[in-house]
Amino acid sequence: MGTVYAGAQDRPEITRWPEVSAKIDQIYAEHDSRHTPGGVIAVLYRGEVVHLEGYGAANREFGVRWTPDTRYRIASITKSLVAYALLRLEQQGKLRLDEPLQKYLTDFPTFEHPLTLDHLLTMRSGLWQDEHLLGLTGLRGQVTIDEMYALSRRQDRLNYAPGSSASYVDTNFRLLARVIAMVTGQSFPEAMQKLVFEPLGMGSTLADPDMSRVFSDQATTYSEEGSAASARALRIPFGVSGDGAVLTTMRDMTLWLKSLRGGPGRALFERMIAPVEVTDGLGLEVGYRRGIYEIEWPTPSGGRIGWGHSGATGTSYIVWPDHDLAVAHFSNNSQIPTQRFNQLVTNAVLELRPEIAAAPRDVPQFAWPSARDVELYSGTFVEPQKGYVIVSEPWDKTVFHYFLGAAVMPTRVADGHYVPWPRYSESRIAAKTAACGGCSRPDLLVQHADWPAPRRFVRVREDEGPPSLRAADYTGHYYSRVLGVHYTIAAQEARSGDAAQEAPGDEELVLRIGPGIQAAQKLTLKPLLTDVFWAPTAESQVIDFLDYGFLSIRFERDSEGAVDRMYVSIDKVRDLLFERVRRGSG
Repeated sequence: MGTVYAGAQDRPEITRWPEVSAKIDQIYAEHDSRHTPGGVIAVLYRGEVVHLEGYGAANREFGVRWTPDTRYRIASITKSLVAYALLRLEQQGKLRLDEPLQKYLTDFPTFEHPLTLDHLLTMRSGLWQDEHLLGLTGLRGQVTIDEMYALSRRQDRLNYAPGSSASYVDTNFRLLARVIAMVTGQSFPEAMQKLVFEPLGMGSTLADPDMSRVFSDQATTYSEEGSAASARALRIPFGVSGDGAVLTTMRDMTLWLKSLRGGPGRALFERMIAPVEVTDGLGLEVGYRRGIYEIEWPTPSGGRIGWGHSGATGTSYIVWPDHDLAVAHFSNNSQIPTQRFNQLVTNAVLELRPEIAAAPRDVPQFAWPSARDVELYSGTFVEPQKGYVIVSEPWDKTVFHYFLGAAVMPTRVADGHYVPWPRYSESRIAAKTAACGGCSRPDLLVQHADWPAPRRFVRVREDEGPPSLRAADYTGHYYSRVLGVHYTIAAQEARSGDAAQEAPGDEELVLRIGPGIQAAQKLTLKPLLTDVFWAPTAESQVIDFLDYGFLSIRFERDSEGAVDRMYVSIDKVRDLLFERVRRGSG
């Protein structure tokens, strides 16, 4: 066993299935060096830890190895533990999930449709993503949890009626953390200690909202740049809580996984995975339940159904109830796909321990689209009424959709439609080609979970070039009453040879967020249709930590034909209204 940080416990790793452990060692071999970022893997069978081992460097610079007692920030796996805590409060009769959110957060706005705790817990709320709002306000520097709450309270309408659709939004769990604090009369970190960590004996675990704090026994997160790993400071400019605040060890994580198998924890687990209804119009079930995902793994003989969650720092776990098996993986190397490694470990266990196999489940098989269909579905498409944008690009053997700037999972064929794989993707697009007057590459007819009927998305014809525009129609100052921020649109000489293919001397529009001091607050608008633009953020990222490809911008005109307002959309913030308050760029 290698050197560990001060404070870590010097215990031998657990290897009770030698042949399985040998296979896992082989899977992890190329990442098992003192100077190679690695990780730690746990395997539990019938509630007993049968493998628990660290691999590679927790800190590369000092040659500190991963151990089961190395602390690590598990990011969004926090949501599973928060759901566990909330359901404990429900068991204790201290709250009901069908109660309105505003019963506990009395200063939170009300909407046309009631919003319950369960809507938040199951990602069916229709709330905006507060992290998107952070970027759209142009705020910079560290933003506190209370400031994030103030952002979420600015919302004046929902993206969709609660329960009618599902969308993975961190705001939901930041608000649930406040509910837990309100119900218990304690701070969120204190409440998590009393509700989860102390009862389960998780002595090295805490809910720490300060993402800049580094503990002596904590692994460093790395990203790969070419062939060399470089330390990556987690640039999270906002306060975290129920969405991703937990710092733990794999040894402590096994205690929580054990609790899901029997005793009071088993009832909580059954509540977490209970079916969730949604009237999405697509006939697709929502895989995100209460702080946990349904995970479908197709196999040649059928498939497996598991439950789990992952985190942006390189963490994931899967519970396989049919096999009474659980696999968890923390990695500080961005090049190690933790979910994929969990599947490799699962396959190794079931191959080497066939006695724990179970009857295969009915899991739909992946079907690659044809090369012709990949061509048909590739391109840039615009919905004229709302100005929503879909960019579809070939990816491996399929098509990768970017809808309102956020990536949608690769697609599979189902009843002549293309729908994302796996089925719990929040932006579930089912698309069919639509006639376009005999053109070789047609438009898209898109059915989205948020919409009651399909909408036509018009293909942007690359050979026609961008539509002509009068810059003076759009330049001026715009104000959002919701955000309390001004946007300015000005004209400048177009840069030759850029993505919009303007000729030298042409004008282009530049959108400035707030004061526009930072590069990330200035975006070039690319015309798609009349009064419809998009703003790619590749060069000037709107949100530092979250990489979204573009904003969607739509202008509206008054009865005299003058532009008097614009609507801004990015993934989980739709149709944010800005009123024109002054014309011209001066």
